[in-house]
Amino acid sequence: MKGLAEVPPGVREHEFLALEKARVARNYIAHEGAGAIGGLEGKSVQHMLNALRKLHANVIDLANGDHLVSTWVHQIEDPSAPFWTSTDNLEWVESWVFGNIPQEWLDGDWGPDHQPPRTIREAVFYKPWYSRPRQ
Repeated sequence: MKGLAEVPPGVREHEFLALEKARVARNYIAHEGAGAIGGLEGKSVQHMLNALRKLHANVIDLANGDHLVSTWVHQIEDPSAPFWTSTDNLEWVESWVFGNIPQEWLDGDWGPDHQPPRTIREAVFYKPWYSRPRQ
């Protein structure tokens, strides 16, 4: 088991670290990710935003690992082919998975100006922060 934690021959350390992060991210997404966000009932807005941000980070880590392995396979199949860059791939994955989510939700420094209604009168005219026009 100790040998599995060492960088294999022929693999650069940053590649090994990317693959390790991808392995952890895959396990998080498969076993915890969707459950962490969960249903809308009984969870605070901040809890759901934190879970969404953690899912976002894990999707990016998994995409990095997938891109690394795909690049190796591509180079093995066609050694004369140009080396792929990961920026286009990551942007595509991020857009595909998170494209319909407002980008500020993924920003750790952003928080909603959420103040739930305190009275019935306020509730009648209440408009949730996520359905207000963006500024």
